[in-house]
Amino acid sequence: MPLISTNPIIVDGQEYPFYLVNLTIAPYEAPKGASVALRFTPYRMQGEQIVMQPNYSKVMAELDILQVADIDPAVEKAVVGILSTLQTFIDDKGF
Repeated sequence: MPLISTNPIIVDGQEYPFYLVNLTIAPYEAPKGASVALRFTPYRMQGEQIVMQPNYSKVMAELDILQVADIDPAVEKAVVGILSTLQTFIDDKGF
């Protein structure tokens, strides 16, 4: 399932409607906090090939994502969704 941009970039007449995502979560004042780094890299499909535009990546890096989530509802929703989904995966796999 591709992640679809709400505002795709256009480079040389080609639209890049999707994002590849790199996500890193690390403990910060464990176990109560976390630092997060996200990189969203625009891409398009050319047949079976992925064509990326790394120069147009969007980056979010926060030392204490829970502090940011307290004041930004979009960040809070993402953090809760990601962490709860990962916890369900851990539980289901018995890690």
